[in-house]
Order: sequence, then structure tokens, then C-alpha cells
Amino acid sequence: ESTHALSELGPCIYDTSSPAGHPNVRRNHHAWNSNATVIFVDQPLSVGFSYGSRRVSTLADAIDDLYAFLVRLFAARPDWAERDFYVAGESYGGSWVPALGAKIMARQASPMAKLVAQTSLGGSDSAINLKGILVGNGLMDQIVQRRGFFEMGCKRPGAFLNESQCQVANRVGPRCDKLQDACKASGFNRGVCNVSDA
Repeated sequence: ESTHALSELGPCIYDTSSPAGHPNVRRNHHAWNSNATVIFVDQPLSVGFSYGSRRVSTLADAIDDLYAFLVRLFAARPDWAERDFYVAGESYGGSWVPALGAKIMARQASPMAKLVAQTSLGGSDSAINLKGILVGNGLMDQIVQRRGFFEMGCKRPGAFLNESQCQVANRVGPRCDKLQDACKASGFNRGVCNVSDA
């Protein structure tokens, strides 16, 4: 996400008219932070500029980490509790954005969250005023989307794969489906999914 902070959504963008070897930035007049507080998160740990000694291997672990971060952030900034909160992402965000939104909603609806909200001054799950999620070009379900790639590439008018490529894809498709099913069944464990992504 940090790339987007300097190329699309953040307050500054690279000035493409700068001479080669001398990058410069200019103000982004269409920045999201013109109308909102924007937090860019490289997710999960070890992606982009994020770092740490613990390795995250499942979507559930990544969501737990990000959710814990948000709870602490909102506890530190109780003035944000009344603000509308949106979670946005693209690519793999198609998996983690809905998962994080679901976790926030489930935690806020729990009896314990309601009790904490009634008896504390802040730092509760209820401090996150989730209003919606946004996913752009998201990888939501690899199994469905990869099957769609074969359909678009080989079976539709204007198909972009040649006959030889389509024969290979058709031959390895069932194995890929099984590997992707195993990836999903593992809770998107990185070690299992790396095999299906190869």
C-alpha cells in the first residue's frame, strides 16, 4: 500500500516531468487525505515496507494482527470513534479487506463488545465506526477467478491465449483446481498456497 501513498492516493505523487535520475514529487490535488484521514498499511507482515521477526502464514493470522493494530490505534485516538471508517484495498486486499470488515462487524456485535462499550471510556471494539469496505481489482477467490482467466483467454471471442497455451492450461487445470482447493482448505496458509500459485 505504501506505493499507492506516493503514486495514486497520497498527498504527493512522483512528478513524471522530472529529469531522469532526479525524482521529484508534487502535490496530488486528488489525494484521498484531502477529505479523510488515510492510513496506509502494508499487509500482512513482511509485505512492502513492513517488517518483523514473526512470519504470518494464514489470512486469519494477518487479520488478527491488523485488527489488534486498529483496536490499539482507536484506543490511542478516541476522537476518531465517531468518524466514519472504511477499509480499502486492491489485489490481495480482495481477500483481507472483506475478512477485516467481517471481523470488525462480528466483534462489535458480540455481547462482550457491547458490555465493554457500556462500561469503558475507550479502547473497545465499538470505537471502530465501520461504514463500508472498498475493493479495487481484488483477488477475492483465486479458484473462481483463475477459472475465469481460462474462459476469457481461450473460449471467448477475442481470446488472447494461443491454441498451444490453451491446451496446456486445459491439461493442468484440474491439478491447479485441486491445489487451489487445498490452499483454501488450509485457511490460505502461505506454505500450501505457494504450491498452487506456482
